Amino acid sequence: MEEKKKDKYRCIGLMVFQVAFAICALIFVFLRFTLIWGVIKRILQVLSPIFIGVVLCYLCSPLYNLIKNKLEERKLSVRISKAISTVICVFAVAFVIYGLIALIIPQLIDSLASLYRQIPDYLDRFTKEFDRFVSEKRDLAHFIGANGTITEYLMNFVENVIVPNVDKIATSLLTYLKNVAVWLYNFIIGLVAMCYLLNIKEKLLPQCKKIIYAVMRPRSAKYLCNELKEMNKVFGGFITGKLLDSLIIGVICFIVLSIIGMPYTLLVSVIVGVTNIIPFFGPFIGAIPSALIITIISPKMGLIFVIFILILQQIDGNVIGPKILGDSTGLSSFWILFSILLFGGLFGFAGMVLAVPTWALIMRGLRKLIEKGLEKKKLPLKTDAYELGKEVEAEEAGAEKAGAEEAETEITKEN
Repeated sequence: MEEKKKDKYRCIGLMVFQVAFAICALIFVFLRFTLIWGVIKRILQVLSPIFIGVVLCYLCSPLYNLIKNKLEERKLSVRISKAISTVICVFAVAFVIYGLIALIIPQLIDSLASLYRQIPDYLDRFTKEFDRFVSEKRDLAHFIGANGTITEYLMNFVENVIVPNVDKIATSLLTYLKNVAVWLYNFIIGLVAMCYLLNIKEKLLPQCKKIIYAVMRPRSAKYLCNELKEMNKVFGGFITGKLLDSLIIGVICFIVLSIIGMPYTLLVSVIVGVTNIIPFFGPFIGAIPSALIITIISPKMGLIFVIFILILQQIDGNVIGPKILGDSTGLSSFWILFSILLFGGLFGFAGMVLAVPTWALIMRGLRKLIEKGLEKKKLPLKTDAYELGKEVEAEEAGAEKAGAEEAETEITKEN
């Protein structure tokens, strides 16, 4: 009896200690949030090459596995099969990067050169029209200045704003070039990390599973492993499908714009295809700068391009996208918008790309927790039972979960 009381008091004391420790930790994090977040960001920056390597390994794994299995079927040794598969994956990544650079850089240089040649003509035309308009409006002319012209104001702007800030502009340019150099360095290190990960993933994954089973109960470990499999299925299906969808959109855009005779066809098609990877906002992010570039050369072509992009995105959203991606996430339009704004604001471009599948997994976990809580209380799982004005009644004792399978696959489907 005494031992039971001691064990009970020990459990209570341990629980009190854990709660006190958790409260102190939360207070410390709240008071030192800026410092802690700065340390976390620094760690993420240092480990960014590893993250790049993990992403490249994840994307190249299907190609690596395909080549490796084919070579092993031809009686080649495992070591040689892995080496050849790794080299092919490296060349594949390098070829894709080189192809994008070869497509974008020359077109970008030509576009900038053309814009540079066109800007003086547009500026001169705008200046004449503005001066003519001001000369007809005496009140406006008096407001601007008795003898002032837009040219003088532009010259004053250059002398008073641009020239004094040349040092800042040069510093910003150097900072940008430094960031590009750092990114290239991280990408090269990430490519090396990808090679290592591709060759050790067959051992690394079982080791991770071993650790999970070592630190968790078998039932919980099995549940976590199943959830990780589902996560891989959702992420892999979404990312692969989105890349294929964006490639198709870019090709369609290039073909149609070439037929129309649109300027900067290749550059615009690449921009539209790449930005289409971002759900919801991608079409607008790619269409706006492309439309501006085309409008500077030809306002009529710019209007035609905007109309074409609206039609293309409707086709993508209602035909091409659903055929390729299906209902892989199960999120409604509102939650897609919410997730992109949240993760994009926190993690930038990468957050916008991964927002939808990540949020889908979070909502899936919440749905399971909610359904588990309802099952314990023997409450119905269908959302229809919780409509306003209805009384929620517990299910009879011993009732089977027949309605569980008919429950909606995602709580967030509601609009």
